[in-house]
Amino acid sequence: MTGDFKPHHKFLSDETYALALDSIVKACSDVLIVRPSDDHFYLGKRKVEPQPDWWFIGGRSKPGDTTIDAAVRNVKRELGLSFEQSRFRVIATYSFAWEKRQQAPQTNGTADISVIHALVLRDDEVSKIVLDENEYDDAQWWSADDILTGAFHPALKQAVLDWRLARETDQLRDTVASRSDNWGVIAGAAKSFIKVMDEACGAQRTNVSFSNGVYDVSADGKKTHFDTTPTKPTVPSSPGNRSGFGLAALALGSLLASGAIGFGVGRFLRR
Repeated sequence: MTGDFKPHHKFLSDETYALALDSIVKACSDVLIVRPSDDHFYLGKRKVEPQPDWWFIGGRSKPGDTTIDAAVRNVKRELGLSFEQSRFRVIATYSFAWEKRQQAPQTNGTADISVIHALVLRDDEVSKIVLDENEYDDAQWWSADDILTGAFHPALKQAVLDWRLARETDQLRDTVASRSDNWGVIAGAAKSFIKVMDEACGAQRTNVSFSNGVYDVSADGKKTHFDTTPTKPTVPSSPGNRSGFGLAALALGSLLASGAIGFGVGRFLRR
């Protein structure tokens, strides 16, 4: 924050807000809710445009917010849970252009820049979720495989991969810190990291068509059709050589220098 900024929040009528949407890109703070015990993710099925389907928990930021300020407020509003800011971790930033919006005229669409945060819940916290029924028709826990192979928006698939990349980054850092004299172990961790990083490096531009629960996706010249609308989530079931260090150092050094560790960037268009 530069200078003594003071926010002047105002409620906008639908007509005024619609004019604003024609002229600006909204800032959003969305949250990928994670249950790490079985690698499941909590998604809400939104009621309204621009994404009346399974989506992140979250919403708009306000002037003066950090992205985590907004994420804390959005989770409190939509799940009834309060958390310290330290519980939220930025894992990605996505750019969205949507064909439709809730405000008239709907076909003018809207555009967002969304910062995606991961929030890991304990089992006792999961049981305290109170879903905002004004925003969502339903909410369910989905496995990573459900999301990656099912009829979900590509941004949700990408977020699962970005979450995996964040975890793998932690694993590599911990391995380098604790096993700095064992190049073989470090090499193995670095190879695992690079594999996950390659999987997470998605297309820079993705075109999405969504109608009647069906997604048609086009990215980098490849087209994919998801014609099975998910209705039920999966039930969760209860001394080397020096080259290894060089590989780990290269992976960490290049990402740290670029500021890309744990931070994905993508563009998603919906038509």
